[in-house]
Amino acid sequence: VNALVAGDANPLIGEFQAHWRFERFTLVNEAHPCEPRRYSVEHHRRAKTALGLGDRRVVLAFGFVRPDKGFHYLMDAAHALLPNLPDLQLIIAGEPRGALGNTYKQQLEAQYIQMGCPAQITLEFSYLPDTRLELLLTAADVLVVPYTRVMGASGPVHHALSFGKPVVATAVGQNRGLAGVCWLVPPGDPKALATALQSLLTDQAVWEDYHLRARKYAATHTWSHLATHYYRDYQRLLERVP
Repeated sequence: VNALVAGDANPLIGEFQAHWRFERFTLVNEAHPCEPRRYSVEHHRRAKTALGLGDRRVVLAFGFVRPDKGFHYLMDAAHALLPNLPDLQLIIAGEPRGALGNTYKQQLEAQYIQMGCPAQITLEFSYLPDTRLELLLTAADVLVVPYTRVMGASGPVHHALSFGKPVVATAVGQNRGLAGVCWLVPPGDPKALATALQSLLTDQAVWEDYHLRARKYAATHTWSHLATHYYRDYQRLLERVP
């Protein structure tokens, strides 16, 4: 059985087999694919201009709005960075789902008001069409995935890697399989998030390092690679047919 995971050496496979006592059952790692996108400084600049962000350093987090997404920790981290990084622009975008999502949306809006409604933090709580999401990802300097719980391979992470964006993610669940590709931090830790963002946004060498990690991973984990993997699996199965 192929298990869809994030990364090539995801510890979840071994943990799953041990938990359910499936040690002798064959589970094969199937890394969630990316779709590499062409990156250029000019595309990056134009996207920022289209959003009215000019030379701002853009940090993006997106996805369905739920408490386990940990967006409130990211807001705390960004707020702590503003005195030293006045050109920081945090964008949190996504659609609240159900009563829990709408309650969390209200909590985030209340937190924003308590912070004094800083212009450097943007809350965009609505459905994201593909064109809007592509514009935000192109403009972003860093993507943050501050989840407190991870149920599957993260769509936002793999979208960001496809765009060559450095990713800061919490070291929980599937995210752990991308150690060495993403900058992993403990969950629920605004200080660790702030440290990672400070480094990525102020040290060009660090940003370039994680940018190249993202591009290398996306280039070697495409949908075409996965299709080839499946094709070879079927070939091996057919060879066993009497």
